[in-house]
Amino acid sequence: MTQKPEKSRPPLRVRARQGFEWLRQSASEPRKNLDDVQRRVRHGFDTARYCLRHLDEDRAPQMAASLAFRTLFGILPVLVVITVAARNILGDNFNRTIDTLIEELGLNEIKIIPPTLDAENPQAPVGLGEWVDGFVATASSINLSGLGWIGMAVVTFSAVWVMVTIENSFNVIYRARSGRSWTKRLLVYWCVLTFGPVMLGVIPWLSGNLSAVVSTLPNWQWLAVSIDVGSSILAFWFLMFVVYLWVPNARVRVRPALIGGLVAAILLEVGKRSLGAYMANAFTVSSLYGSLGLIPVFMFWMYLMWMFVLVGLEVAAILQVLRGRDPRVMQSEALENLIDPTSILTVMTLIASGFEHGTTFSSDDIARRSGLPGKFTTVMLERLEKRGFLHRIDQNEAFVLARPPEQISADQLMDVAYELTDDGSMHLQSSLVDRLRDAQRRQAEGTSLATLIPIESAPAERE
Repeated sequence: MTQKPEKSRPPLRVRARQGFEWLRQSASEPRKNLDDVQRRVRHGFDTARYCLRHLDEDRAPQMAASLAFRTLFGILPVLVVITVAARNILGDNFNRTIDTLIEELGLNEIKIIPPTLDAENPQAPVGLGEWVDGFVATASSINLSGLGWIGMAVVTFSAVWVMVTIENSFNVIYRARSGRSWTKRLLVYWCVLTFGPVMLGVIPWLSGNLSAVVSTLPNWQWLAVSIDVGSSILAFWFLMFVVYLWVPNARVRVRPALIGGLVAAILLEVGKRSLGAYMANAFTVSSLYGSLGLIPVFMFWMYLMWMFVLVGLEVAAILQVLRGRDPRVMQSEALENLIDPTSILTVMTLIASGFEHGTTFSSDDIARRSGLPGKFTTVMLERLEKRGFLHRIDQNEAFVLARPPEQISADQLMDVAYELTDDGSMHLQSSLVDRLRDAQRRQAEGTSLATLIPIESAPAERE
């Protein structure tokens, strides 16, 4: 029996060109002309563009620069707090865990060669890991009992100052309020500063022992490398997930936090390896700064790391807001000042309906059910809370009525809506606008929120 000749595969250049053309069609062709896979790719492109636009709106580069600056000046107090807590947890394994942590962050790969006039006896490269290890040694040698109350207050304030800056930056991206109590703040800060570095050092240490055993086996070197890279990404992923979940003063969902943490972990892993390779072949820093070159190198490293962290956080926030919806739907946020003031009645009716059936709604739930932009809904709920119409439940960031619906009149709610409209844009003193508002108030007079609740309207369970 004769065999059929095998079809020859097209050259790699042709396949690459076909792949680029397929991607171009997915990104630019009308959606009706795309297949299911291309529509998914288009959705990914739209989500990425939406994320980049929000990074620009949130001024993420400036935010990362501010965080890098604060970290540089607050690193010693933060290390003092970390070493005090970590020594109590790790005991004799503290120094080994610190070495593993520095190795995990890729700081030993970032080195500069100090300039010297003697070409025959060049100086040995100075690593960023040695510099940071010196900081840790200095922080470990500080006698806390000798600092006194003033010294302890300065150290504590500096460490909290850094964490407050981080929390405020995260709240900006998550569009969250910044009113968390100091008791909760200190508890979150303490957990992040103590358990975060410990876990970041313990996971690679365990995987390092495993990869050392695997590397002794013949033909298994690739598995040792895979374990090393995988454990590094896993450690970053776990740390970013915990930070994204705890630090923002908002209800962060687990799935978006996991996805955003994975994005940040991959970027951090690529960044630490590529930056070390770049610095190994860069002589400009050594020539310009000499032995002080580690300071700008550390600042640049911190800037990149914070930028990657903010990108992952932005991905988590965007995915939580979209919840599977088309990013084009969210473009309505730019038109939030044009929303009808009577939409406040829709929001309060939804909350009152849940109040009647023992159900609470968060800002995300209300935005999804009412179809209003999330940012506008958050501002409206905060204003209603400030005016005494709503109470916030801190356990799940939900809202409930502060008074019975029979005691809330529709014209009072309309006044709150007019306040929001006047805050969002310049209110022109037009007699026609005032007469229109007076007419709406007269129509709303005598109508309580209780009469607006649909009969037997049991709200569906939240997703």
